[in-house]
Amino acid sequence: MTNRCGSWSQVAVLIGLLFVPMAMVSAETLRAGGSGSTSAVVRVLADAFNKKHPADEVQVVTALGTPGGLKALKAKVVDVALASRPIREDEIKDGGLTVHEIARTPFVMAVPSGNGLNDLTLGALVQFLEKPDATWPDGTRARMVLRPKDDVDTLLIQSFSPAVAQAMQTALARPGAFVAATDYDAIAAIQRLPGAIGGTTLGQILADKRPLKALTLAGKAGTVEGIKSGAYPYLKRHFLAVRADASPVAQRFVAFARSADGQRVLESVGCWTGPFDAHRAVKD
Repeated sequence: MTNRCGSWSQVAVLIGLLFVPMAMVSAETLRAGGSGSTSAVVRVLADAFNKKHPADEVQVVTALGTPGGLKALKAKVVDVALASRPIREDEIKDGGLTVHEIARTPFVMAVPSGNGLNDLTLGALVQFLEKPDATWPDGTRARMVLRPKDDVDTLLIQSFSPAVAQAMQTALARPGAFVAATDYDAIAAIQRLPGAIGGTTLGQILADKRPLKALTLAGKAGTVEGIKSGAYPYLKRHFLAVRADASPVAQRFVAFARSADGQRVLESVGCWTGPFDAHRAVKD
């Protein structure tokens, strides 16, 4: 059966946020939430910000997803929405938002660190997607960790090649496919399930300190240098969005994320902080 528990967890977290009395949050506290992969690197950024600004406190809420983060921002239950895709013009206009792209990080296919494979060919990926009984070279069953059909991670994997895109459709249509609803569900499943492989980001692996290995893809390494040069074209983008009435602490946090100190923090967890050239971004 397809795993959709993560969708309910997103709803539960958002409902829980709505019922947190605002009096419980001090004037110096900022709540940020949204995309799991963005949340991972922002949590490291928040730790550094909290040390630099001890009178302020940034709390990062997980498991909302980009849409949930934007809804929570509009409802004023978070102060900063975290997105791993460009925020559409209608979303910006509807919420009166200001959006800042703070980082990009390689999107990679990952396996537990004990897996002996280092390079993933596109042919092998097609086999893993198409065949539920596919195995690793040592005979271990391969377990694909999928994402929902319209998720940015699914679209990224489908962009690898037409054959991979077709195989992905086959995998998603198969009864019993493991579909992780959130970035955190996905990376946890890659770590937990025997023989697992799935898509995640270098930033989330490093920020969460996961015992995972990023595979090279058909000989191309998913590194920061690779996405800078365009040699490795698969990446995810990290955005902060704030309302027009952003609090002083929200403004300070955004400024810190864009400062030299903030950029050094992001770079320490596998992120590129720009300047960004439009032609180097993957299709949105």
